[in-house]
Amino acid sequence: MLAKAGRDGLPTRDYTGHVMEVVYPQENVETDRDIAFVDHLDVVPADDGWTHDAFDPQVIGDIVIGRGSLDNKGVALTSYFLLRFFKEHDHRFRHRVRILFGGSEEIALNDIKWFVANIGAPYQAIVTDGPFPVNNIQKGLLDVDVELPVGPQLPNGQKTHMAPAWVSIARMRKADRLPPMVA
Repeated sequence: MLAKAGRDGLPTRDYTGHVMEVVYPQENVETDRDIAFVDHLDVVPADDGWTHDAFDPQVIGDIVIGRGSLDNKGVALTSYFLLRFFKEHDHRFRHRVRILFGGSEEIALNDIKWFVANIGAPYQAIVTDGPFPVNNIQKGLLDVDVELPVGPQLPNGQKTHMAPAWVSIARMRKADRLPPMVA
């Protein structure tokens, strides 16, 4: 992401791998209150059940299938291309505008916690995460261990907030978000 932004003429900064920042290149903003799009580039580890390499995205019809393609890589790129679009059209903002790409959102939001503690919170953060394109507050986290006698058909997720992939896919298919699986 940093290399792509550099090639596109957008200033970047890497905060020791916790957060990568891409900044809209504009001098002389009217206010010091900044607006930050907040995205993440990490993913929950891939579990069993993939029919191909989870980290080698495949396009099937008009659907991208790959680890993180729904959460959060597509909308992260949308934020990036929006910033690049405004740069190409020499748009002027009243505020400093930037994107913060986190590197450990999946594990208790450690990326943004580090950023806020060490750099400071943006005046306005727009979190573009998941299937709903924008939210203004990010999730909370409550770790609870629950044991249910479900038998061998419900495998454990690899992280505390991870549902097994086949459960998530079944839920999405039920909501008509995915086509029927192809054997």
